[in-house]
Amino acid sequence: MNSSRLHPQALRPDAYAVAAPHGDRITAVWEPGVWVGAACRAFGPVSEVVEDTNGAVVVESHPPHHIVALWRTRRGDGPFLRRWPSIVNLSGTDEKGLVAEMLQLVPVRSQLWLSLGEFDWALMAEIIMVSESSLAPWQYRELESFVKVERARTLAQISRGYAGDAHSYKSFVDTVRDEVS
Repeated sequence: MNSSRLHPQALRPDAYAVAAPHGDRITAVWEPGVWVGAACRAFGPVSEVVEDTNGAVVVESHPPHHIVALWRTRRGDGPFLRRWPSIVNLSGTDEKGLVAEMLQLVPVRSQLWLSLGEFDWALMAEIIMVSESSLAPWQYRELESFVKVERARTLAQISRGYAGDAHSYKSFVDTVRDEVS
């Protein structure tokens, strides 16, 4: 895959797979039955001004946060993932710890393949915003901002790739011929 087409904040597996060796749990190629994992930097670092318990104004700093998405594939599944991942998590772990965190989220004997695919990261953030009751207000605000930027990026990409002249439209129709005809 051409890395210039990747989401600007999607993490290449080599950026977070450099952590301690994980034995045979990480697989270099996709195969049926393995879990698929991906990560994207959502925001941060973040600083906020708050009052401490004594009423003094202090600055709290928070590390960068990543969205981690994991899909369980079955033996009969093809190489395409469902829209809805099996697990979505907001992680304050640094890039070097993401693989270890992913492996903790999947069953102990499962293998994991780290994907460079294009994913709907705004959808992943929205899943976290709806399902994670322990988000701090600043985390929720940062995820809202992330979703807004993602939606604008997606619309710009659609406009560049599919709008405009007849040639662009034909290119689009050729990619989804069965659904359009």
